Amino acid sequence: NPLDPKTSMMVALASSITLGSEECVKEQTKMLKKMGATKEEIAFVVRIVKHAHNSALMGRAKGAFEVLQS
Repeated sequence: NPLDPKTSMMVALASSITLGSEECVKEQTKMLKKMGATKEEIAFVVRIVKHAHNSALMGRAKGAFEVLQS
């Protein structure tokens, strides 16, 4: 694994949030706290997931905007 353990766990947390696995989110957050992750770092992971989700949402809505412009 080319990533350090904390970074790997943050990627795993982002994946779990995206997939909606609440139990995994809780366990990974506990592990990250033990690894020394700050609230700010974990919040940043959540913001990344939120941004990706919103970008995907806008991409799926593209057809609606195209119809409105025609």
